Amino acid sequence: MILDFSKVIGPLNNISSAIFESFNIAGFASNGDLNRQYVKQKSFTDFLPIVEYLADEQVFLLEDLKTFAIGIKFKTINVEGFPEKSKASMRDTLIRALNTNIPMYSENPIVANVYFSNQYNLTSPIERIKAAGAGNKSDLKDCFNAMYEKHLNGIAKEGGIFEDTQVTDLPFSGKTSDGYLFLYRRGNKGNQLQTNLEEILVLRDKLIKSLSDIDGNFDFEIMTGKSFYDWFFPIFNKEPGLNESALLNKYPYAGDEDVPFGRDFSTMLTRKPPVSDVDRGLWYFGGEENGRSSRKKLGRRAKFLTCEAINSAPPIGAFTASQEKGSKFDAMPEGVVFSMTIVFLDQKIIRKDIEKIKKKAVGDSSEARAARYEADVAEDMIVAKNPILPVEIGFYVFGKDERDLLVKEQSVKDAAGSVGLQIMDSEFDIYACDTFLKFLPCNYRWKQNETRQRSIKCTLQHICNYMPILGKGRGTGSVGNIQFNRGGEEMFFDIINDYVANAHLTMIGSSGAGKSAKLVEMFFSYLAIHNPRFYIIEKGDSFKRAVEFVKNYGITVNSLKLNNNGKVAIPPFANAYKALDQELSEREIEEPTETYEQISADLDSLNKKLDAGDVVDDEVKDYLGEMEILAKIMATGGDSDKAKEYGVVEASLIRKAIMKAAKECREQGKKHPLVEDVAKALRTLDTEGLREKHKDKLSDMALGLDCFCSGLAGNLFNREGTLWEEADVTHIDLGDVTRDGKHAELAISYASILNSINDIAERDQNLGRPIIVLTDEAHNVVSKSSKASPILVPAIVKIVKMWRKLNAWNWMATQNIKDYCAEAEAILKLNEWLIALAVEKGEDEDIASLKKLTDEEKALMSSVTKEDYKFTEGFVSCRNKRLNNQLFRNIPPSLILVMGWSDGKEKKIISDKMEELNCSEQVAILHLAAEIDNSRGIAE
Repeated sequence: MILDFSKVIGPLNNISSAIFESFNIAGFASNGDLNRQYVKQKSFTDFLPIVEYLADEQVFLLEDLKTFAIGIKFKTINVEGFPEKSKASMRDTLIRALNTNIPMYSENPIVANVYFSNQYNLTSPIERIKAAGAGNKSDLKDCFNAMYEKHLNGIAKEGGIFEDTQVTDLPFSGKTSDGYLFLYRRGNKGNQLQTNLEEILVLRDKLIKSLSDIDGNFDFEIMTGKSFYDWFFPIFNKEPGLNESALLNKYPYAGDEDVPFGRDFSTMLTRKPPVSDVDRGLWYFGGEENGRSSRKKLGRRAKFLTCEAINSAPPIGAFTASQEKGSKFDAMPEGVVFSMTIVFLDQKIIRKDIEKIKKKAVGDSSEARAARYEADVAEDMIVAKNPILPVEIGFYVFGKDERDLLVKEQSVKDAAGSVGLQIMDSEFDIYACDTFLKFLPCNYRWKQNETRQRSIKCTLQHICNYMPILGKGRGTGSVGNIQFNRGGEEMFFDIINDYVANAHLTMIGSSGAGKSAKLVEMFFSYLAIHNPRFYIIEKGDSFKRAVEFVKNYGITVNSLKLNNNGKVAIPPFANAYKALDQELSEREIEEPTETYEQISADLDSLNKKLDAGDVVDDEVKDYLGEMEILAKIMATGGDSDKAKEYGVVEASLIRKAIMKAAKECREQGKKHPLVEDVAKALRTLDTEGLREKHKDKLSDMALGLDCFCSGLAGNLFNREGTLWEEADVTHIDLGDVTRDGKHAELAISYASILNSINDIAERDQNLGRPIIVLTDEAHNVVSKSSKASPILVPAIVKIVKMWRKLNAWNWMATQNIKDYCAEAEAILKLNEWLIALAVEKGEDEDIASLKKLTDEEKALMSSVTKEDYKFTEGFVSCRNKRLNNQLFRNIPPSLILVMGWSDGKEKKIISDKMEELNCSEQVAILHLAAEIDNSRGIAE
């Protein structure tokens, strides 16, 4: 039998094929396929060089595990109002610091990355406000914290809270501005004397010491892992509805302790992998999808704009120093970071390049002559310690979309062009994505870039002109006065904590300059932060709303008015027993107190000692001298011309009468002598040996004092009793003593009030609680139209001069100092602090002379301006070098603004709101404040 295998082979082949197909043996993974599964795909952070921060050494370790980098974070130095020669001096000190401390190598040179940026958030200032006065926990402080947190968050926004049409012609936004400097040397193998780490640490320490020589107030710090993360993480990562602070709270820095083995620092800097679009030269950050078809979901756009040429010499502080309309960087939109990379290359290499130019520049053509001339100039620069270095400058720009990016790109080009920088058109920059990476911190590799055509050869002087070192004033940083500079940075200072000689203040602001709002703001701030006893002395009720408001937060208030029917007694001789207790000799009793001329000369001497840094001894309080002056005002009816007729004899008689009255009243068990007791003592003094004219004047003086024993004066001065009930805030309306013809009563009232406050300050001097005495419209007290003022001024100075050791401070505010009597110059000399709001023409000359301002400082003060319903500006002068002669911009919270409204139009707005809502004044101002917040775009 013959078998037909053909019939069997077909089905068998089909079965075997099915088996092979089901197992797909040919498709099994090869070793190559398996190896590729374990290959790590390149990500954005793989191009970032920092692998770890070494906390003990305070350095960053780079990806080769051999190179170390140091970082320095800095704030700009205030040069507003400084002459050009001062700016040049600071710039030259920076040149010396870099020249002296950073060695120049031909192989593996040291590289510096410099950055500067604006961050439109005020998180750090808000935290400082909350921390200020931490020991004074109160409902008022909680209210204060919440008010300013809302206010500052509202100001810090792109687009601004308002348009500044007076100075910068730009939107005004609150922001923080910081500079960063990184130094590193790649490829260095070290030597027998120093390791790589030791070299960079020595360089850092020497450089920091030299940077301090630029200006004693140069604010900088060594960067940590956290400070780098807090700067860079918000740049690469944004989330809707989260500001920088909230973002960092949600994704905080992991810390430097218990670090996982093999941690890569750079991987912490991005939450989602950025995507590049090489054709467009863009990077996309924080997107949801990848791929060109879903570009709208790719997140924020970013690009690097490269400077391709420097067309003109840059001015000193090119980007950050204020010009007529603010600094160039003020005009930069949000999301712009200035970048400058400097290669500290051995000048021998630069000289070789110069020689090549000379050799090629042959012939007598104009081009050849120009080339030889420039080569000669370059050599001269190097000899003059102004080295020529390769530098690459550019700007990181971030935008929400391509259109936003395009608008910002043009703004950057305009600002850069104004200081000589020519920016390459990004449309033709084929290396834009690559360049974005290369100029990130510590990522520049000279070995790979040394032949690149984009490096610009630049003198160190011009490099330092571009360095973001010089800028605007930012105060001392102490929280008290919460202000801004014209660029929108916080400008904080605290009169109580920042004084050198004393915390006495003179404030000058012409009508409409915003003085009332500024004073209310200071009242509210200092009360919340320092918990002082506040004494407000004014004519009228400008502070009524503010005083009533703080009562709602546990602050005790006592409001008084000086009038004929009031219960207030301010006896001028209440300190007579203290004078007795000083056990003065007969000679000391008979010797009159200093004249105004002597007091003024003493203040000049005191100020010279303070200027020289000498120790000033505390004086003994002259109780008798102060009472002598008050008695003289009463004896003469407050007539300074009549007082000039009183000589040494009359002054001696007054002093004897006060001491005689003190002794007799103490023996009689009285609380203190009254005016009538001193008048009686004048009449019963031993007049043996006195000439008739002195006896006549003695009688006249007694008659003069009699006039203060009845009526309004008698009610105020010729009664025993408690001056007032003590409270956190004492609000004194001068009332009837400010009427025409009552200048003597006003003078005695004011001096007696100060003396009574002095008694409280002496009693409580060890409690650590400050006392602030705020007098508004102070020209009423020391007016040139009052004949009592020349007599009163010495009394004010004698009382207040002793307050430094009692932690008590005298603040006097007025519309203009031309209304002060000439003698009031002594008060201006005594007060360390002067705040000038918009002053009338001519007053700037008086203030400049008094405070010895330079022409530039006077010009800065004269530039102070305001814009209704937006801001007011001021100029502060004091002895603190960190603050002296700086300009500030006051933008108070809306509620404080309304509480300070003082003109008739503003009062009517409040009245209309009360009528509209049928509510109290306090409720009305809350509603008005909310309306202003809404118009400012400040949300709850």
